[in-house]
Amino acid sequence: MSEVLDITSRLPKKCSARSTMEKTLAKTDNPAAIMELMYWSQDPHLKHIMRNVIKLPEDKRATLDVLLVLAVEGVDIKISEHSQGDIVLSIAGRQ
Repeated sequence: MSEVLDITSRLPKKCSARSTMEKTLAKTDNPAAIMELMYWSQDPHLKHIMRNVIKLPEDKRATLDVLLVLAVEGVDIKISEHSQGDIVLSIAGRQ
């Protein structure tokens, strides 16, 4: 896991979960988004994926977004490894 995103070490020693949530909710116009983040953080696999996505440069994140949208829309995506170690994504019969 990335130490860059480990903010727990920067929290005050006597910081309670309740006061942290109260301060966070007071600063947002969308409390549902905070609850959604809390839900996501309970899934260790999703947490790992999200931390890796956050670390990506913007151009690579945009590429991943396109790939995920296509996958959700049911586009057939195949992954193959070539002799030089390159990994190639094929989408709906195109290469």
